[in-house]
Amino acid sequence: MKTSHHLIALLLFAVACSPLSGSDRETTVIEAITDRNANISERDREAKYCKMAASPFMFYRGTNHLFWMDFAGDDRRQKFGNENTKTWIQGDLHTDNFGSFNTGKGDIIYNVNDFDETTLADYQYDVWRFAVSLVLVARQNDLSVEDEKEIVDAFAASYLDTLEEYRGNDDETKTEFTKDNTNPRLSKLLETVEEKGNREKLLTLFTEKTAAGRRFTLERDRLEALTPEERGQFQTAIENYGKTLSGDLQYNPQHFQMKDVARRLFAGTGSLGTPRYYVLIEGETKSDDDDRLLDVKQQSKPTPYDYLSEGDRQQYDRLFENDAQRHQIGYLALLGTADNYLGWMQLADGFYSVREMSPYKDDISTDKLNKTEEMIEMSQQWGQIIATDHARSDRDFDPQYIPHSLEAEVGELTDGNHEEFRRLVSSIATEYGDRVEADWEIFTETLKPSDCR
Repeated sequence: MKTSHHLIALLLFAVACSPLSGSDRETTVIEAITDRNANISERDREAKYCKMAASPFMFYRGTNHLFWMDFAGDDRRQKFGNENTKTWIQGDLHTDNFGSFNTGKGDIIYNVNDFDETTLADYQYDVWRFAVSLVLVARQNDLSVEDEKEIVDAFAASYLDTLEEYRGNDDETKTEFTKDNTNPRLSKLLETVEEKGNREKLLTLFTEKTAAGRRFTLERDRLEALTPEERGQFQTAIENYGKTLSGDLQYNPQHFQMKDVARRLFAGTGSLGTPRYYVLIEGETKSDDDDRLLDVKQQSKPTPYDYLSEGDRQQYDRLFENDAQRHQIGYLALLGTADNYLGWMQLADGFYSVREMSPYKDDISTDKLNKTEEMIEMSQQWGQIIATDHARSDRDFDPQYIPHSLEAEVGELTDGNHEEFRRLVSSIATEYGDRVEADWEIFTETLKPSDCR
């Protein structure tokens, strides 16, 4: 479990803070990756390593712990950060952790869609990590060095400008990103998703109708049957989960009656190997056509936890009953809304987040953003979204977590220094993009499985 990594994390962080030559870095990278993935099955580890070997960007997605090892406590935060620039952060921010989905009120929005690593920390961690992902995507799409700098600069400028727009008002708490207020590419995506998305299509993807009712289709390599004992524990867990619902939906035993459950296999990249289940419940009526699918995923300490200060870790332990509850609160803080099924449950091996599987799920394919103008346009949009999420998750959400205004604090620190802020973000993104590529080469030479397809 991640919590057992704390001592090793501190040792690796101490090494990371000192200059590393080639052999030292190679040892650190190999040990960090090996330790992080030691507790998942050999099957999952090989699948994850093959995904990570595909490109530096995919490697970056699978090694959030290396980013935190290298950046936690970085002195460069001090210029534009202090104790009052903490907010809820996504914690593993990159271009592929965004997508479309529905809210509990039925709106189709585009925003951050992964909350496994959410925590309370300085906003710059999200900004820097996302900027690095922009560099890696630009390089993957064969854009030039000048192009990648323009792209990162557009993102950083948009982030600051958006925060500035929220100073002295609460507009961020009313903002959702829909087809009506996003750029043309994103607006078209959301319009298409709204027209074509439906639960029947989603149900057909993972389930089938049988004489006994709708059940999961297990012939595919994405789902696996549970033992009777494993299935049994979900019955009690679902009833208790009903008490944690945070949307407008009230728990009803008939609505939440479990019709089937299956283990989800090979999902994600960084979280591949984390225990995960899909649960099929009855829904509003007895009809098989309005059944609902729940995504149930084990939550442990977010990666940043291992690398933050003792005081920050004590605050985390004090504020949250468990890690799945933290996931739920982080989701609500960053988005200001939730699907009606958002909650958490406890199983024999830990705490699990629960969300509805959205029939409106889709994203922007970054491998198709191979023109500078397209990347700049999306980078500006991403900057606007991230700034909005950060701003609304400060004291506007709940002052017990963040008692100050992020946009006011950052505004004062960056007043007259926007260009310097942008240069810092750009230099970090470029330098660490180089670092990721070098680490990826170390990884592919030493840990890449021989039978990757």
